[in-house]
Amino acid sequence: MTLSGSNSYTGNTVVDAGTLLMSGTMSGGSALKVNNGGTLLVTGQLSSSSALTVGGGTFTYSNPAATTQTLAGLTVDVGASTINNTVSVGTLALGAITRNTGGTVDFATTTGAVTTTTSNTNSILGPWAFVGTGASTLYAYSNSGTIAGYTGATVESGTGAFGGIPTGDTNTINYNVTSSGAYSAMGSTRSVNTINYSGSGAATQPGANNTTLTINGIMIPARGL
Repeated sequence: MTLSGSNSYTGNTVVDAGTLLMSGTMSGGSALKVNNGGTLLVTGQLSSSSALTVGGGTFTYSNPAATTQTLAGLTVDVGASTINNTVSVGTLALGAITRNTGGTVDFATTTGAVTTTTSNTNSILGPWAFVGTGASTLYAYSNSGTIAGYTGATVESGTGAFGGIPTGDTNTINYNVTSSGAYSAMGSTRSVNTINYSGSGAATQPGANNTTLTINGIMIPARGL
């Protein structure tokens, strides 16, 4: 389905399945919702008063004629959603991001800038937000307002427990575990914010009695997890 020309309606725009191509303009401030199985492809211009909700769907901004597309906020609802900006000369300005339980978002294509007014928590937007695809996927963070892949994680490459992650309650720290193979027994409780496992093999962690590993988020990009 295609929406072309000038559209001034104020009701909600909900994409439940298939692709809605918005090639015209939307000036009425319609609230946008893209659910699981749906794609909203924007090659025109949306109202800056329109808020976007993604609930497992895909939103792609691809208007080479515009320099900035401003939205009135992003809500990440339940489901694994994707947001793309394919225009190198354009900025997709999302505003504030609100995340509901069970929602994740991957800023898969950031050929053009994607910005937010939301600040980082523990150095990242959250363990539910990512940048990139495949093995190059990283947790997302706000780099002075521009969403980018977080490369500041503490690298652990040893053969100690979980690659050398230290004991204690360090639940504000993000780790990139690059080692592979069998690790030594955990021994002591550990608490971390996130783990990005980028090792080249299938790591194993021997069990230990009365020990706990608490993680807010973990991903294995090379395996699509």
